[in-house]
Amino acid sequence: MQGAQMRLLVLLAVLAAVAGIYNYGGNALDEAQVRDFYAAHDKAMLGQDGEALCAMTAPAF
Repeated sequence: MQGAQMRLLVLLAVLAAVAGIYNYGGNALDEAQVRDFYAAHDKAMLGQDGEALCAMTAPAF
């Protein structure tokens, strides 16, 4: 019984570590991605390209 509890604790610790890495490092935008998005948005606004602007929104929007 004690071995099963230890395995469960180790599994939970590994899952928590993976979730932490994903949230704090793997799921982040870098500055270049943000600048590219704003440049594409500005280009679409100046060119009055409604299709490009709609493509930038979330699918549920």
